[in-house]
Amino acid sequence: MIINILHIADLHINKKNKDNVELMKKALFSDLSKIEKDKKIKSDVVFFTDDIIDKGEDYEDEFDLAKK
Repeated sequence: MIINILHIADLHINKKNKDNVELMKKALFSDLSKIEKDKKIKSDVVFFTDDIIDKGEDYEDEFDLAKK
C-alpha cells in the first residue's frame, strides 16, 4: 500500500504576516488540487511540523491564526 505524505514546516504565523495566512491557504489548496489533477497524486496525510507559530509572544492570537 502506498501512502502519500505532505510535510509542511516552519510557517511562523504571527500578527505581522496574518494577511498572508489566507493567501498561503488558498495557494496550498490550489497547488494540491493541481497536483491531484495533473499528476494523479493525492495526499493521504498532512504533517505540519516545527514552528507553526512564530515566537509565541502573542501566542493566543498566533494559535488562533494558525487554526484558521
